[in-house]
Amino acid sequence: MYQWHVRIRGRVMGPFSIQQLLEMKDRGQLQSFHEVSTSPPNWKMAGTVPEIFPRDAIIADPPQVPPPSPPLPLHSPRKRGPSAAVVLIAGGAVGLLVALLIVVIAVVVWSRGGLKGLATSGTKDDAVRFDKNTSDQEKDQRLADVIGLVVCGDEITYADGSRKESARSTGSCFAVTRDGFLITNQHVVKATEESKRSSRRQELEATLKITIRPKIWVFFGRADKYEAEIRHVSGDFDMAILKIERKTQTYLAPSNADPDSFARGSPVIACGFPGVDRVATTFSEQVVRDLVSLRTRGVVENQFPDKAFDFSIRKGIINVRPLLFRYPEWQRDAQCLQHDAHIFGGNSGGPLISEDGSVIGINTIGRIDSKEALKTNYSVTMPQMRTEIDRQIPNVIWR
Repeated sequence: MYQWHVRIRGRVMGPFSIQQLLEMKDRGQLQSFHEVSTSPPNWKMAGTVPEIFPRDAIIADPPQVPPPSPPLPLHSPRKRGPSAAVVLIAGGAVGLLVALLIVVIAVVVWSRGGLKGLATSGTKDDAVRFDKNTSDQEKDQRLADVIGLVVCGDEITYADGSRKESARSTGSCFAVTRDGFLITNQHVVKATEESKRSSRRQELEATLKITIRPKIWVFFGRADKYEAEIRHVSGDFDMAILKIERKTQTYLAPSNADPDSFARGSPVIACGFPGVDRVATTFSEQVVRDLVSLRTRGVVENQFPDKAFDFSIRKGIINVRPLLFRYPEWQRDAQCLQHDAHIFGGNSGGPLISEDGSVIGINTIGRIDSKEALKTNYSVTMPQMRTEIDRQIPNVIWR
């Protein structure tokens, strides 16, 4: 018994028995203009095979012609085949052009951050955006919802069941999606990551009869507090990704623009919480300090004054074109922007923002040149981290 192959739009399937072909025809999967063969590459139209398409099935309504005129062989591949193929090719070409046009439009809209007010499948670009008419007050209001204070510390549970939240270090972060994805510096969360694996922590728990849980909290104002999960720590750059359970209407869009396109003198804004920078000398000293503190119980926010939850905006300009820079603790050189928008310890992890509201860098280092008493500030540029960020945050929008 012959084994049949089917070719549809260049795709070859099979082998099939004649019974399987008949079942495919009944389901509408095999049409008379499709090609079949028992010995590829010798193909013929399925409509020319009587076992599959009997003549009376092809000619449902025979043409009314005078008796002397012989009926036309409508099943002939020479008369039916080319027309069907032409229709198929033409239809496929039109469909391909339409699909290509849709892709081009989508890419353009995506690259520009979306059309304002346009919703696509329930998603629209609500990223912070500034223009020349945006006042400083408006900028402050828009940024307040996306710049977060990061507090790293521990939740200590005592033998009597009472608890205390203790702060060990602080930094800044910024939201890049509506659903709680945040970007900060790797060195901001490094101590918490290490304390989770610390054998010294386990020794202290056993000795002092307490339980110590390393924690990261993120604040958008004193009353807006979230526990954060570390989703990713970069092995190449001073960058980490946090996740909190928070929904917001806006976020910051990282810039994918070539950093070399930012000329010297371009205005920038550094945002963060420089006034609350704190780092414990050692993990053990911090725990002992907490135990003897008069405030032996309470939540972590009670350890900060109200002003600590107000982020700062420092304006400046880009001083030097992008350069490769390596801090002693970094594993590799990173492309950085040097600018004079002053940043301090608590600013670490906050965004460096361009005139249009895009994030062009993560504020990372502020240092003073002892010889010339000049303060230089470095922010790690965003495009070099895009592969890592996109892998961890699939829905992040770049501008």
